[in-house]
Amino acid sequence: MTDDIKLPELPAGFKKHNLAGHDEAVFTDVQMNEYARSAVLADRERLKAEISELEAERDSYKAEAELNMHRVITCGVAARNPDPELTRRGEYADKWNTDQAESVRKLREERDALMASVVVVALEAVQDVLQDAYQSAYLVCCGQTGTECCGSPDPEWEPWAEQIMEKLGPIQNALSDAARAAGGEK
Repeated sequence: MTDDIKLPELPAGFKKHNLAGHDEAVFTDVQMNEYARSAVLADRERLKAEISELEAERDSYKAEAELNMHRVITCGVAARNPDPELTRRGEYADKWNTDQAESVRKLREERDALMASVVVVALEAVQDVLQDAYQSAYLVCCGQTGTECCGSPDPEWEPWAEQIMEKLGPIQNALSDAARAAGGEK
């Protein structure tokens, strides 16, 4: 900080020396310099305090924005992470947990339950069709169709039943795996 404070030009009509104050007192150059210096220093201190307040407010808003960002991320993790319980642990649960995150977790649980039930319904429908196709088999023994047999008869199916079993068999397996993964055991 410098001790030399430059004052602005005096307004018209004022003399450089022996300025008169509001009470007609006469001030010397030294008094005027001291008055100006103290006025500038007081203003500087006021501005420093105002700047400190604004910086504190800025830092507070920045911290709040960062917290809100983490809270939004928590909601996203609650909605999409493969581990649905992740946001119930650690900083997600301690620092960033909100009513919105809990709502997202509940929505996810409802969605997962609905998806599990849809998978089970689809699996049951596929199994019904496969069962109908499988039961349409007829027995063939020694290469001949009929009721008499020379050994152990083999089942055979019409081409349409074989196509159904070929196409829906892998789908049944995938749906069974999905039902087990979703907790809908089938």
